[in-house]
Amino acid sequence: MSAIGRLIRKQSATILQVKIRAKSVLAPPVLKNDFTLRIARSVQDLFIYKQVCKEKGWLLGKHDLELFYATDPTGYYIGYLKDQPVSITSFVKYGRGQLSILGMLGILQECQNKGFMPVIGNFIANKICDKNNCLFGFVKPEIEEINLKKYEQFNVYTAWVDYEFTFEAKEAASILNDPFQSIDLDLYQEPGFGKLLRYDSEVFSQPRRGFLETLVNLPSCTSIVASIPGSGEIVGYCAIRETTDDEVCYFSPWFANDVNTAQALLKKAALFACERNDKIKFKSIMPGINEDGIGLVQMFSPLQVDKHIRLCIGDIPEGVKNNSKKRVFGISSPCLG
Repeated sequence: MSAIGRLIRKQSATILQVKIRAKSVLAPPVLKNDFTLRIARSVQDLFIYKQVCKEKGWLLGKHDLELFYATDPTGYYIGYLKDQPVSITSFVKYGRGQLSILGMLGILQECQNKGFMPVIGNFIANKICDKNNCLFGFVKPEIEEINLKKYEQFNVYTAWVDYEFTFEAKEAASILNDPFQSIDLDLYQEPGFGKLLRYDSEVFSQPRRGFLETLVNLPSCTSIVASIPGSGEIVGYCAIRETTDDEVCYFSPWFANDVNTAQALLKKAALFACERNDKIKFKSIMPGINEDGIGLVQMFSPLQVDKHIRLCIGDIPEGVKNNSKKRVFGISSPCLG
């Protein structure tokens, strides 16, 4: 049994099944007269996240801030200490507000352990309780299942598990079979946006037009669409997003109707990336439920496999529960929290 297989099977036996109301998540109020939270007024206000990522060693897409902001311009809150930005928090709404994603949550090192995080936590918890909302977040890959018990006091349960794969584009391009001829693979052309939006809504049930429009127009993003010849019906799409590391790209989103289409998209993307730089590595996050997708990645040798535990508060909307997660081959924070 492969290491990846053991990791997935180990997780499947330990998923928490607890569902408790979000109301009791509220942290004790902490008053800090010099610390205030304000809604971000423009994408420039989000630049504090670049500082947080640099301190934490987190990888960031070159234009991810624009992508984040386009998803929900009202969902970002900056923490100010004496009018200087020191923290960022996101509470991004999708669709009609039935689903929110807690993505950014960071504070500069010099301001940590000063009582500001409880203020932020209390703020987020109150927003959850104000609406009939479902909130998603994630736990760092290094946190093991046994430590998840401590989250029960916050009425959090595990919704599903993702696996982040890091692999060489060159190896993927050389090992995968040539794309089959029953679909067209093209770099994205804007006139087809309506079809792309409809396909995206089939995979991700919460409307996100702003996200998709921004994604396909980013200067650091290359989108590829798979469609049926003749009808032009879209059966998959993917994006290569450049990051602050010149030798690493996010390969996400990566959606396809089946594993063969997913493989064809990856082959096309890997060949395209290697034409620019044959040392490029891809990072992509796949839901553990997608066994076909995980099997596809196991055809070559991932350099690294990390686990992301998707935590949830509240009831998952029916549209999300009924969504076919097996069509999701690659996601990332801007794509799905």
